[in-house]
Amino acid sequence: MQDAFLRWPAADRAYVEVPEAWLTRIVTNLALDRLRSAAARRERAVGAWLPEPLLDGDPMLGPAESHTLPPGP
Repeated sequence: MQDAFLRWPAADRAYVEVPEAWLTRIVTNLALDRLRSAAARRERAVGAWLPEPLLDGDPMLGPAESHTLPPGP
């Protein structure tokens, strides 16, 4: 929101007929730009791809049987 209000003084007031609509459009565009840039940042790989770890134990055990509780107080 603050970025949109900072753009208001630089806006061509002769072109803007409804200030509320203009601010709504600017806020929407800024939010979409931020979402797109966040998605692009998350998709970048940092290093080499690592395969899933192999589980060593009884392959017939499920999550309930292989779960261990943390030590108590």
